[in-house]
Amino acid sequence: MNNEKDAHPLINIVVHHLPTFSPKVDGLIYEISRYATFYNLEQMYDWFAPPPLDQFEQELEEIRTSLIQREKEKMKMQRENLKMKAEKAWEMTDEQRLEEAKKIYFDYSCHHYFMQHNDVLDFYNKFGVSDGQEKAWRREYISNWVQKLSVDDLAALHCLRNAQAIEAIPELIAIADKGDSYSKLEYARILWELSGSKNVYVSDDVRQQAVKTSVKILKFLTKNPIELSSRNRKHISRYVKASGASTPEDYVAKYAERTLAEMVSKRIKVAADSEI
Repeated sequence: MNNEKDAHPLINIVVHHLPTFSPKVDGLIYEISRYATFYNLEQMYDWFAPPPLDQFEQELEEIRTSLIQREKEKMKMQRENLKMKAEKAWEMTDEQRLEEAKKIYFDYSCHHYFMQHNDVLDFYNKFGVSDGQEKAWRREYISNWVQKLSVDDLAALHCLRNAQAIEAIPELIAIADKGDSYSKLEYARILWELSGSKNVYVSDDVRQQAVKTSVKILKFLTKNPIELSSRNRKHISRYVKASGASTPEDYVAKYAERTLAEMVSKRIKVAADSEI
């Protein structure tokens, strides 16, 4: 087993793709991570003291089979629901069909990829939505969530991230450093991610400003005491052990350090006053 200092086996396998137990076991764990939340995955074993390798492999294969079967049943039910909706769709007025298509478009964060992943895209395409209509809906979706941006409740931030809403970068920058340390971390992380999105055209200046803001916040977090709201402390607590951190504050500090290190590894360069 790879015993890298301060690393959790799940982090090594799922995030960093490092050899940890064995090629077969690591592959099974990675596959299972596609069907289970990280929290649920972490509860399956004491990952620092797993069963003997043969037993471990057999149990993981059983877990994988069970999860895949559950996913197939879920997809079958979803297809049946979509079929029923499709049959009813032609009884709708044009306005009702457009509203149904819009609901799907919003539910899947304005992304055909998410629709395809959940076997919804073929049904959605039957509505014949034009590119111009989708662009208008996307503007509405982004505007709705921008108005709900907060440093206390990060749901709007994550909805914009799911839509790869690079258009919202100026609004994110305006609020990014206003919350507690975890809020700052999430805004910095998502600003950096959006700065590299090719989903929609924005100027290089906007992308550069997103990176500069991200770097500035992350550096602040690595050099100053971490302050957390009770709400965010409770949220982070479930991930502390799995991340190799000792406390919620340590989790945020280490996450900020890792993100900066990743920027360095990708040779991200920004203006001199924020250069990594």
